[in-house]
This record gives sequence, structure tokens and C-alpha cells, in this order.
Amino acid sequence: RSHWASDATVPESLDRKLRGRQKALPAVSYMSVDDGQYFFLRFADGKTLMNIHEDQDDLEQFLVAHGSHDSTSVSFGHDRSTWAAVGNGQALWSGVPDGVIGALRAKKTAAVRLVALHPRDHKCWVVIRSDDTAIWSGVSTKLKKALQATNFAHVRSLQLGLDGNFLLHVVVP
Repeated sequence: RSHWASDATVPESLDRKLRGRQKALPAVSYMSVDDGQYFFLRFADGKTLMNIHEDQDDLEQFLVAHGSHDSTSVSFGHDRSTWAAVGNGQALWSGVPDGVIGALRAKKTAAVRLVALHPRDHKCWVVIRSDDTAIWSGVSTKLKKALQATNFAHVRSLQLGLDGNFLLHVVVP
């Protein structure tokens, strides 16, 4: 069973759902939250649960179509108009930094597998590609060391937090 811990503020509606969840139900296999009230969860059985801002129709449609796939990830940025979602060989984004756009559009490199956007700092982000390489900008020294010590093939999710904090979910076979 997966266990999650974070020093970040978890949206109240999500906290209630996770704490009240029956132990017999499938565990959370992927989680992405913003620093407010929005989130996306995927459970071990492929079902999803999300609370997406009403102005993010494109994102919601993408997650409804691709969210159950293990390859799908979403990251919420510094405001409601900044987010990125990748999965099933496709990508969709809004308001992300130029470096992230370059990685998402690059034809000569491997497809993007995971994007992590900082909740407040537009210049801080991480992109992990399907060839298990990564690029990043503005991350803390602590996160750089953790990323450099990680086999990117094992990274399942990454949440960037305030004050250099992060949640790196790694699954080693």
C-alpha cells in the first residue's frame, strides 16, 4: 500500500476524501495538487478523482480522456491559467515557461513523461522525458541532488513546494 506525506497544505476537500476512504478501496497511485483547492488523483484501479477550476475545460477534457493511464501526469502552476498535462503520447499546456514549452514541442528528443511546475515561482520547473533524461530550471540544490541520484525511469510523480520543499515519488522494482 502506498503512503503519502507532505508538509504542504492539502486542499480541505481532498484531505476529507483521503482520510475518509475505506482501506479496502484501491490506493492512490498518482496525486497532483495545487497550493489551493484543486487536485487530480489516480487510484491503483485506474479510476480518477479531480477538482479542476471551472476555467480549465481543456485540462478537464484531457484528464477525462487520458487520466486513467499510468503515463498521465498533470502539474498545476503559479495561477489558475498555468498548468501542463502529458500522457498517452500527448501533451496539453497553458501559461508554462518557455523552457517547458520547448521540451513539450521538441521533435528530436523523447516525449515528455512528467512535468512539475512550482506553485508560485514561474521560473522553477522540472521535465522528465520518456528516455529517462530530465531538464530543470530554478530548483533547489537539495532537489538537484535528489534528481541526479534518481533513476528517472522510477519517478512516478514530483510535486514542487514552497521554500525548496518537494515530494518525489519513486517506485523501485
